[in-house]
Amino acid sequence: MILVTGAAGGIGRAACRCLAEAGILFRAAFHTQDDQEVRDMAVDTVKLDIADQDSVRNAVKGIDAVLFVPPATPSLAAMTGTLLAALRDAEVKHLVKVSAYGEEESALSELGAWHAAADTLVHNADIPNTLLHCLPFMQNIFYILDVMIKPRRAILLPCGGARVSHVDVRDIAAVACRVLAAPDAHAGKRYVLSGPEAVSYAQIAEMLSEQTGERIMYRDIPESDAARMLTQMGLPETVAKAKLVSFRLEKENRRAYVSPHVAEITSRPARSFRQFLSDYARYFTL
Repeated sequence: MILVTGAAGGIGRAACRCLAEAGILFRAAFHTQDDQEVRDMAVDTVKLDIADQDSVRNAVKGIDAVLFVPPATPSLAAMTGTLLAALRDAEVKHLVKVSAYGEEESALSELGAWHAAADTLVHNADIPNTLLHCLPFMQNIFYILDVMIKPRRAILLPCGGARVSHVDVRDIAAVACRVLAAPDAHAGKRYVLSGPEAVSYAQIAEMLSEQTGERIMYRDIPESDAARMLTQMGLPETVAKAKLVSFRLEKENRRAYVSPHVAEITSRPARSFRQFLSDYARYFTL
């Protein structure tokens, strides 16, 4: 049986759907959020606090493999260490961890540093594992939909003419499910997951304009304005700082790499940003 952490989040929920469709049994682990759809698909569910050793040990009982969708937090390495210790004791056979692309830039990015430290622990563990290094998510646009796109008819970011190969979280989940279905074939592998092309925010604004019938603009804004916006959105200071660094890296076109791994592993093309917007059209009614 598979344990899916973060089962109420975007990647976790999509992975649960994939596993259910494939007839693979799984246990859904929730932290603060819950999801009735996932509960209905899962063999069972469990409350999980990755930072608590007893909670983790309880969650991995009877588990063969784990999909670890970690939170963005400075304590990620400590959480990963707690998880690995429990997996060893429970003799779990495989770990799939969702990670961030560009962890080699850990000196530049706090988020990259958090993942790099955690990934080093996973790499050095005596548990077969697979790492999924993900480009920025297409679904991140939902964070600015109600606070920016709908009221201002604009995308306001400090990214210049950056092109980013955003990945749909459903494709991340699809890759994770293929790995979990045949873990031996993917043990020790490191996959980079991206969309099929790198697009600019001006292009995304054009796609939104076509879809909604409203004129949506992209405007490059100063980083100080972006910092104020992130604070107003209620993001924790550490996460907001990490996000600003991510914007800088995007502006330098360090997130434009297009990987073939989604297509190679799932045997179908990665979803494009245009397809993503079409699939979620009901959310973009302005």
